[in-house]
Amino acid sequence: MTTLGATLDVLSRCNVAPYAHQIVGIKAFIEHPYFALFDEMGAGKSLQVIVAAQLLFERGTIDRVLVITPASVRGVWFDPELGELKKHLFIENFTVHEYHARMRMWASNAHDSKTPCLQWLVTNYEFIGRSKARLAQLLPFCGPKTLLVLDESA
Repeated sequence: MTTLGATLDVLSRCNVAPYAHQIVGIKAFIEHPYFALFDEMGAGKSLQVIVAAQLLFERGTIDRVLVITPASVRGVWFDPELGELKKHLFIENFTVHEYHARMRMWASNAHDSKTPCLQWLVTNYEFIGRSKARLAQLLPFCGPKTLLVLDESA
């Protein structure tokens, strides 16, 4: 278990300083293997997930993240210039892939295939739900150290 002090120390690396309620969410996220965030819209759920995922990666708990969103939200996560991942990723080595009709990818400037890399895959419900073949292509990405994020899944 992480102490709150240690969590606050690590959070100083964040590109955007988390608010108190977000720190509580991040701490709960990394301490519980099954967790859901039900904060209001605009409360910073994406920030909490992205920061917690990086901390879990650094602990060796996860090695990849699969984010499934509605089609209209996919770019909010993926966009390499304005997306949530671009805003909140602070670790040295990561890749971000978009699994959609057009496959795109971007990576950290320090991306190095010789060191552990946190892999992000962003897709949407509509794309993978239309075809069993697409879902079958996605399944090999998933493993025992994959964090599944179901964004706006209601």
